[in-house]
Amino acid sequence: MHESAFIYRWIWITWLWAGPMLLQAKGQPTPFADKIADFDERTFINPAAVVREGTALWKAQGASMVPEDIVGLSVVIAESAGLYGKSETVWEWVQRGQAVIDRVDRPVERIRLYSLAGVAMEFQGKSQDARASHMKAIATAVAHKNLAMEAYALELFTYFANREADYRAVVENVKRLQEIYQQLPRGLAYYNTRAAVGSFFASDFYKRHDEGIALIKEAIAYFETHDKTFLAFNYNNSLTGLYALIKPEEAIRLGLQLIEKFPDTPDMPYSKYVSDSLGGAYFKLQNYREALHYFRRSAEFWQGNGDNKLYYSELMFNVCQTYIKLKDYDKAWETCEKIRDFPGQASLSNKRTWYELQADLARHRAQPSEELRALRKLVELTNQYHEEQNADISQKMAAQFDLKRIEEQKNQLELINQAKTLELERVERIQRLLILLSILILGLLVLALLYIRKRHEALEKQKVLQEILDTINEGIVRIGKGRKILPYYSRATSTFLGRDDSLVGQEILPILLGHAQLPTDQIRVIEECLNTILGEHADNWEFNGVHLPQQIKVGTKVLSLAWQPTIRHQKVEDLILTIVDISRHLELEEEVRVERKKNSAFHELIGELRRVSMQRALNLLKDIQARLQNRDILKDKVWLHTQKGIARTLGLQKLSDAIHQLETSVIESEAPLIRDALNPLEETLQNYFAVAQEIGPQIQPEAGQDLLALSSEILGGLRPTLAQHGITLKEIQVVDRYQAWTEKRLKMLREILVHAITNSFDHGFIRSQKHEARLQIEAYENAGAFHLSLRDNGSGLNWDHIKKMARERGLSTDDPERLAALLFEDGISTTQMVSTLSGRGLGLSAIRQNCQKLDGHCSLADNPDGPGTEMRLSWPESSWDERLPKVS
Repeated sequence: MHESAFIYRWIWITWLWAGPMLLQAKGQPTPFADKIADFDERTFINPAAVVREGTALWKAQGASMVPEDIVGLSVVIAESAGLYGKSETVWEWVQRGQAVIDRVDRPVERIRLYSLAGVAMEFQGKSQDARASHMKAIATAVAHKNLAMEAYALELFTYFANREADYRAVVENVKRLQEIYQQLPRGLAYYNTRAAVGSFFASDFYKRHDEGIALIKEAIAYFETHDKTFLAFNYNNSLTGLYALIKPEEAIRLGLQLIEKFPDTPDMPYSKYVSDSLGGAYFKLQNYREALHYFRRSAEFWQGNGDNKLYYSELMFNVCQTYIKLKDYDKAWETCEKIRDFPGQASLSNKRTWYELQADLARHRAQPSEELRALRKLVELTNQYHEEQNADISQKMAAQFDLKRIEEQKNQLELINQAKTLELERVERIQRLLILLSILILGLLVLALLYIRKRHEALEKQKVLQEILDTINEGIVRIGKGRKILPYYSRATSTFLGRDDSLVGQEILPILLGHAQLPTDQIRVIEECLNTILGEHADNWEFNGVHLPQQIKVGTKVLSLAWQPTIRHQKVEDLILTIVDISRHLELEEEVRVERKKNSAFHELIGELRRVSMQRALNLLKDIQARLQNRDILKDKVWLHTQKGIARTLGLQKLSDAIHQLETSVIESEAPLIRDALNPLEETLQNYFAVAQEIGPQIQPEAGQDLLALSSEILGGLRPTLAQHGITLKEIQVVDRYQAWTEKRLKMLREILVHAITNSFDHGFIRSQKHEARLQIEAYENAGAFHLSLRDNGSGLNWDHIKKMARERGLSTDDPERLAALLFEDGISTTQMVSTLSGRGLGLSAIRQNCQKLDGHCSLADNPDGPGTEMRLSWPESSWDERLPKVS
């Protein structure tokens, strides 16, 4: 019967004693500190009321709570909810506390939240995340030299390690807990830690039941003396669950006594918590009717009052197993149907238990196909379990074999064997005196007849067995002592191993691994493992079976290997090896993975082109392609930087990334670039053209032709980057007094404006971490010249850094205008950090070059209206049409 239900609530017990430490937090008292401290103390008396009242307090006044109050309330409610199985509530409040824990100096609460998160994630099936969270809790406690909290974190992690079969960690942690409680004062933390050590001593791993029970009883006496009502009940109930496995009569006495001593209340139905332990005790005594009564009572309670589905399913396991013992197989089947979806959310261990139960039930219901299906699934999960344990097998072996305990067991076995030997010798002497010759002859005749009959039956069974094996498409072979192949193996075995002769009596490894791609050292390890397992104690299988190969490659074939021992009288008689060719399955998996990757990239490009102006995107792609074909794309770094900004503005992020990669190679490479440096950009262009051809009929209409539309387009491309850095566009003001816009003029202005706006946001806000941005863009004509100005409220010009660069170049630092003009030089930047937006000294250089093409002027200065920067650009109105190239 599944026994984890008897000790399930042990994981919640150690949460309680850390509660009063909440009052030890540093700093001034918070508005709700007294209320939360009251909740913390009442956790030991009525945890359900604490959850109810704490949740109501949060809903009513949570908006006005400071981070310290939120953290304290989260810890108290999470720990209280855990006491009566509300694991989802635990996870909800753990997340709420972790959201603000970094804003307060509360190491104790941080440790508790890490540990609570580990427990909650464990019951969500996230074992690796749970282990990481527990380790964080321990490391934090050690770093703050807090012994009580270190014990708290170690206890929860040790319960987790015990369930994960990480026995090395269990042994180390229990040893450390013993060291800690010897240094603690005799109080709540001291007795709770001793009780936790006692619980591990009383487990099946240590088997020090008397010592463990004594420690638990000592703690219970302290809790009862100091009015820790619920804590005393919880440890008594856990003691009942322990007795259910080793002293069932004592468990029934103690359980009924608890029900009488702790009557049910509206908040805490104490009797329901004792029901599963009473059910286990009656089951151990084979009183299945009473066991069924208590198991069903506990399962019904947890179904309606707890949100821990795994625990409810474990209780239903017990109900189903009890029905089987009562031979009520229909009820057992009906019970299993209620938790049919359980394997989908259960841990690997619980999945194995589920299929063991299914196989047992199918056998009783005479459903051989269902039994075979369940057994195969069980074999699959067992192999998976051993694979996962392979990495930790050395630790488990070291922890499992306590040398002193093994020596004691060895001595006890020797004494028992000597006593049995003396008894057998005495019986043999008596038999030799009493058995007459005639009776001996008659006995021999009878034995001969029985042997002939049994031999005939065995031959018939072996014949049927061979016929069944020949119909199975999997390789099935038995391996005996000396690694020899035993009689009766499936026909598919010879096919997989490439042998036409009889395999009986031959050694398995040369045949199986002769052509396998395995190193010699690994083959020797496999030989030693088989020698250690076959004919030896069953424990040797547990520790060495995981070293046997689960998959090998023979030529072009990939074979899956599943090893299953046949155990009789605690010894491994033989191993059953199942061989399956999974080559085609692996090929299909790889094909599906490659196809999914291709489709994902194609869909991303479709999404980009559907969101942008298709005609502008195609024009940009064709311009870049033309440069690539002429091989002059590497000659103009400023042009390359400009095209990257335009691609980002249009929302073509993949193209912008490819240009940035090429730009980095051009600037950072000391040697001339080879042809392969252009491959990523060429491949990206080909993908865009392929997508454009696919969705060509869905080209969007062009946006309006004016300064507002152009500014909105550029800002739209920057919004994802600004949002990533937490920058809000508080005000964007576009003042457009220019009336002579054309497509050609907007194209030239785009190449200037994209650098101006990008430079403003990167240097003025992103790098200086200013989060509220205001930008004013103004265009107008005056005295036959076009004027453009941009003002922002960013961090402004870094004059100290500009003067330093001027001095390094031997320039005067007295004229601000000449200093600002230095920034328009190629390769000049006020930052040494390069990003996808700026930092290479190319953006302002591109603005200057475009202004010079138009016989214009550009300047930078501080914003006259306040903090920030002002950029001014102007050129003769006649230069528009004289200098502009034709638009493709």
